[in-house]
Amino acid sequence: MADPAEPLPHWIHETLQGPAPGYAALLDAVKAMNDWGLEADVMRFRSLDECVIAYKAQLNHTHRELKSTIIARDQC
Repeated sequence: MADPAEPLPHWIHETLQGPAPGYAALLDAVKAMNDWGLEADVMRFRSLDECVIAYKAQLNHTHRELKSTIIARDQC
């Protein structure tokens, strides 16, 4: 039976979600390990994190529009 996966340390999350230079340095270090699976995991996490950020922005925009529309409706 495989051991359960350990949660990622906080610094790795910060690097994966942080500014591009830190992420690029991490990705370069991972590529140097020649572990294609780990490289794919790192790239997938970053890609999904960027999607989460974009969806949150869309959701915030939609929420602001909804709030404005409700206020306008209530003023009728």
